[in-house]
Amino acid sequence: MLATLRGIWRIILLALVILPCMTLQFLFLWLPRPYFYFFPALLSKGVLWALDIKLDIRGAPSTETPTLFLANHSSYLDITILQALLPVSFISKVEVAKWPLFGQLAHLEGCIFIDRTDRADTKNQMEVISKRLKSGGNLVLFPEGTTGDGARILPIKSSLLGVAPMAKAVQPITIAFTALDGIPPGRTFRYYYAWIGDESLPPHMWRILTAGDMTVTVTYHDPIYDGLDNRKALGKRVEDVMRRGLSKSLSQRTA
Repeated sequence: MLATLRGIWRIILLALVILPCMTLQFLFLWLPRPYFYFFPALLSKGVLWALDIKLDIRGAPSTETPTLFLANHSSYLDITILQALLPVSFISKVEVAKWPLFGQLAHLEGCIFIDRTDRADTKNQMEVISKRLKSGGNLVLFPEGTTGDGARILPIKSSLLGVAPMAKAVQPITIAFTALDGIPPGRTFRYYYAWIGDESLPPHMWRILTAGDMTVTVTYHDPIYDGLDNRKALGKRVEDVMRRGLSKSLSQRTA
């Protein structure tokens, strides 16, 4: 019963946060960067507050503009977390554009939608991404290409890393779900945060709405300035950094 009441209360809080911010973002889409990001960041911070998600931040984000941020991906909450922390837009799979509410939010925050299937026109997609970077827009790419279980880093797909030379820096980020009600969740409860497999969205969202408070550790790794023109080597380098970062966060080591 307590969990159900918590879920209902959080739905009310989310409505009070999302609806006004969506409306304001729609009215102020003409704002130039970095002011464009104000309302998406405000919305995301409100969502984290409503869901009792606390952030443990390690390191510092790149101050170069533009920066291409590369993050591991296990949940749609990854986007909310990074949007609350960084003045960025996202590179997301085209299916997200059709999701109820999430699709509208993605459009309003300036998301670039790409086709991850074999039929995709990768060259054209890279041109769109490169144009955004050249205009000074920071971007977040989830280079694994799909969501994982939050306990490991999936092999990085380097095809879109060909746009890296258009950025002044590339910065790896690792995101780790590290506590549920103050206790390390382990593999048993990691599904509260991670959204994997063929599970539909509503039951997963309800688990998050009814769960206790979560702690998510976000680690900014050192920005990369060299070797951006070798996408395969860059992908391997970033994958190694992410793997070490995730392991450190999940083992609760701070050094």
